[in-house]
Amino acid sequence: MSIQLQLRLLISCLAIGIGSDRLEAGSFAVTPIRVELSSRKPTNLILVENRSEAERDYQIDAVQWKQRDGEDLYTPTNALIVMPPRFRLKPGGTQTIRIGTQLKSNAEEQAFRLYIQELPLRADPNESPSTMVQTLLRVGIPIFLAAEHSPAPPGIEAVLRKAVDGRFSLQLRNPSAVHVQLHSLKLGETAPISISRYLLPGQNFSLPLPMALPEGQASVPLEAGTDQGTFYVPLVLESHP
Repeated sequence: MSIQLQLRLLISCLAIGIGSDRLEAGSFAVTPIRVELSSRKPTNLILVENRSEAERDYQIDAVQWKQRDGEDLYTPTNALIVMPPRFRLKPGGTQTIRIGTQLKSNAEEQAFRLYIQELPLRADPNESPSTMVQTLLRVGIPIFLAAEHSPAPPGIEAVLRKAVDGRFSLQLRNPSAVHVQLHSLKLGETAPISISRYLLPGQNFSLPLPMALPEGQASVPLEAGTDQGTFYVPLVLESHP
């Protein structure tokens, strides 16, 4: 007996409120929402809970996480040890996942993501053939391996640019050896902009802005809310041909 499945995969890198340590992705939940590893503490734990009313199977995949020109790049990796990599949970059941690494710390923090994927429900051989539409959730948990030595305090560098067509963009860069997660941006007296974005060490990205500076004004203060604290950066306008 065969059942045709139309699978709709939702990739959830959900925006989590500041201070939250639990990711609720509809049919299952994950705690915590971010994992820190180090040479002194090379292992940690994640708890997965099945919040649905059906028995579900899950699979875990680890990827190395890099950024280039504002884009996230992921490649499969064996650098993380995940146990168990696949498991089944009854409704309301929980599974503790152990994460570890044998990597040595570098001068710069290393980043990974752990993807927890719901698998399709198993077909019941006692039911007549039918077409089922399943929504399968996939969530990505950031994993950070700390730098070998305590790095300099994190920070944000920013430049406000104006193109020849008059449009503005905000260029942000993380010059430190640790990640920065942006929560909000506020330019001058404008309303804060909500954002959920990681900047890995040494990386940058550009954010288009629907705004303009008042006539004759060449600078504006930037207030950046992050997981590392709030940074206040004076922005200077750069015009490019």
